Formats: sequence, structure tokens, C-alpha cells
Amino acid sequence: MPRDVSPRDVFVSGRVCLLGEHSDWAGTLANARSPGRCLVVGTREGLHAKCDYGADAYAFTMSAIDSSGRRATFACDLRDRERLSDEARAGGFWSYVCGTVLEVLDAYGDGEGCDYFRRGVAVRNYSTTLPTKKGLSSSAAVCVLIARCFNELYSLGMSTMDEMALAYRGESARTPSACGAMDQACAFGGDRAVVLTFDKGGSMDVREVECAGDICVLVGDLGRAKDTVTILASLQSAFKAGHEGALEAFGPKNEALITRALDAIKKSDAQALGVVYTDAQRVFDSVGRELCPSELDAPALHAVLEDEKCRALSYGGKGVGSQGDGCVQFVCKSSAAADELEAYLKTAYPAMGTFLRVTLGAR
Repeated sequence: MPRDVSPRDVFVSGRVCLLGEHSDWAGTLANARSPGRCLVVGTREGLHAKCDYGADAYAFTMSAIDSSGRRATFACDLRDRERLSDEARAGGFWSYVCGTVLEVLDAYGDGEGCDYFRRGVAVRNYSTTLPTKKGLSSSAAVCVLIARCFNELYSLGMSTMDEMALAYRGESARTPSACGAMDQACAFGGDRAVVLTFDKGGSMDVREVECAGDICVLVGDLGRAKDTVTILASLQSAFKAGHEGALEAFGPKNEALITRALDAIKKSDAQALGVVYTDAQRVFDSVGRELCPSELDAPALHAVLEDEKCRALSYGGKGVGSQGDGCVQFVCKSSAAADELEAYLKTAYPAMGTFLRVTLGAR
């Protein structure tokens, strides 16, 4: 039954894919040579919101604010599935919201009347500290936020995994987005590292990662544009066609890199993890730059990775998410080195935007 106490505070973090980008779809395809595995960690940045029952029966409203301070509002009757479906298919911010609402209604509603949700839902996203369109799961965080608000208000009993799965269906099945299942790992929260394994048929295993001590990772927005849809289309097409390099890079080579990374993190060996980062970028470039040069030549990313000052302050670096000129990440030699590296990047590369840090540490 719905809770009596409201409104409720809800927070959903972003997530950084440390290693294993694209393996969430590659590992599930019929011609995959090994399961897909990726290592992700939640950010401290994310979406802050309050949720309450609607002002009117069956009313769904959401007021949202992005990291630039722009605000917009969407309102709809929960019984108006046609409106929700049209908005979900249209693409853009509200498509993620409406796609997830539809999944909630299908999974927990009671038919077209939606009587279980007759008190409605009102969501007010009052702060967004997560950069958008930078490979940090900003769209997935919106989907998880909606699932979590319904869960909190109406006591739906969803676990974190349930919220993640519902949010993934809301984005992947209802909207034009070609997201992977790793994106919704933002549901696990900030500074929490998990390894996800994806096998043929779509099964997924999630396990928390052990770490003996702290490892500091600095993530920086390169301040450039990238086309994730083009990247995904190019890589998926090659993989499905049996491209040898793609099959190996996203299969056995990726699995070996993840195994090495997990061993390094368990021992809190930042230097070993940095070497894995460098090797992972080399493997990705050997395939990506051939299959999608317009996006994956990524001149801004590679300029920063090859910068001698950046190399001196870190043990290794690589791209983030779908790669390209979105964000860069470095395994820093220390917290003080991360401070120095961030200050240097802000001066040497003035186009760069937001910086954030994630810490792999004992929990």
C-alpha cells in the first residue's frame, strides 16, 4: 500500500564505466566469444529530488532542472497511455521519464484504470550535479529516479536490482535510446564499485568489488561533442558481422583486462590498475578508430592522454563510457596528485568542463 509519510527525498547517482565499455551488449549477442564484463562505480554527483502524491487523482507531474540551471515541467494523467507512449517515442529528456512510467504501470498497475496509483505522483528534481551527455549515465539516472519515486511512495517492494531492471526496460524498450544495461548500475549509488557480467540470452550478474584501500580516479569533461548513436551503430554492426577485431576486443581481451583490474583493485594497487587503463585504451583504439573514425579518432581525448604532465601525475588513463571526445579518466597517484592534475587540466585545456572524482575504497 502507499506510504503515509511524504514527501520523500530521493537521490540517484551517475556512474562511471571504469573498464569494459560496450561489453553489456557485446556479451549478450549470439556470436560473442566470451561473456561481457564491465567495471563501474557510482559518482557522488547525481539527481536530487523530492517526491509526493499528485495534486489531483491520477496526476503525474515532474519539474526538472539540469546542471545548467534550466527548468522545465511535464504533466500527464497516468491513464493517458497514448500521451505517455508518444512522449517516450519522441526522444529527449521526457522520453526517459515517460518510458519508465509506462514500465511501472505495466509491472505494478492494475490495468488501464491505474487505480493503484490513483493518488498520482509529483516529482521535483531540485538539484542536478551530474553533467549530461558525457557518458556518465545521466539519462539512466532519470529512469532510475522515476522507478525509485514510485517505489518509495507506493511501497512496491522493488530491490535495487528491480529498480535497475525496470529503468533499463523503460529506456531501452520505450525510447529511441540504444542504451546498454550497464548504464542503470547508477542505481547502486556513489563510490560503490560493482562488476557486471552479461551472457548470451541477456542474463546479468552483479557483484560488489572488494578493495583493500582507496584508489582515486579523476574524471574530466573534455568539453567537446560526440555522437553516441553513431558510435554504437558502427561498433554493433561490425560485431554482428563477425569483425575479428571487434569480437576479440569486446570478448576475450576485455575479459582478461577486467580480471587484471579486479586483482589490482582488491590489492589496492593503483599503479597496476593504471597499467590496465593504458592497455584497455590501446585495445579499444585498435578497433574503434578503424570502425568509427569520425567519432573514435577522438583528438581531444588522445591529446590529454598523451600529455606528459598528465602521465606524470597518473598511473594511466582512458576514455569513459562509449568513448570518443566525451570524458577522460585517470588513475591518480594520490589525492594530492589528483588536485594538481585537475588544476593543470583547467589551465592547459580551458575547453574542459566539469571535473568529478570517484574513490574505489574499502566498504
